[in-house]
Amino acid sequence: MQTYAYSFEHIPALWAQKQSVGDVMLELSDFVLRFLTRRLTSDTDLAHDVYIDFYENLPEIMKIWQGYQNYNFTGFLITHLRYRFLNYVRKKRRQEIDLIPVDFRLDSQSLLYLDTEPQANLSNDSRHRLSRELATVDLDWRLPVKLYYGLELGLDELQALIAHSANATDAASFLQEYRQRCHKRLLGQQRIRNRAHYYSWRLEQNNQSGSGKAKTTPQSWLRLKRRCEQLLENNAGIYTMEELAQLLRLNKTSVKRRIDKVRRYLASKMKGEHIAWKKIRPTA
Repeated sequence: MQTYAYSFEHIPALWAQKQSVGDVMLELSDFVLRFLTRRLTSDTDLAHDVYIDFYENLPEIMKIWQGYQNYNFTGFLITHLRYRFLNYVRKKRRQEIDLIPVDFRLDSQSLLYLDTEPQANLSNDSRHRLSRELATVDLDWRLPVKLYYGLELGLDELQALIAHSANATDAASFLQEYRQRCHKRLLGQQRIRNRAHYYSWRLEQNNQSGSGKAKTTPQSWLRLKRRCEQLLENNAGIYTMEELAQLLRLNKTSVKRRIDKVRRYLASKMKGEHIAWKKIRPTA
């Protein structure tokens, strides 16, 4: 009989007693997410999609377990995770959905749009450094920022969302809506970038030819190009302050203050200032 370094043999009894998806996921979420990201795929977006799929179908999975009660539950869980992952990938390929992966990395047009240069492009090293600095921020202050800007959520942040939700169904529905909003914003940004590239190309062609069909045409293209750039620099989040306040059970002012404090802290760190998070965070 195969043995495991971890055991979840108490899960069937817990499910039979409470019939609570939230209570079971609090026990399994750490293992499920780590197993997906370390054993099955290096694509964090795909791993989180399968994680949400597992979350939503947990009652069905426990019904399937009824037919395998003579087996070790931990072994059943690992086998079913592999099956669900492969089945999810096959289903995604059959449907031939052309999904553009969400870029959850921090960018200067959103998080650092404060006192820094609005159009500055961060290098990969700067992005990683910014992500590390954000990880040092307290969870209660970090979570509103990540939700507002549509950044990738870690395990502790997912667990915090489950705790904030009224029930497991609400938590699953929110995670689905969250990813949909992230994809929608990315697609919108890509359309605007395509327009900006098109206007740049028309301006370049006009300069090379030395003349246009009308004297006002280049100026119109330039105005449209600048308008696209302004839209890309807009740092509006994917949620309103009211929506975040309702989700996190805070008032609107508290949410806005936390996001502002974290942005100022990160902007100061990227400027090379040595300011500890504990010093900028208010005690109240």
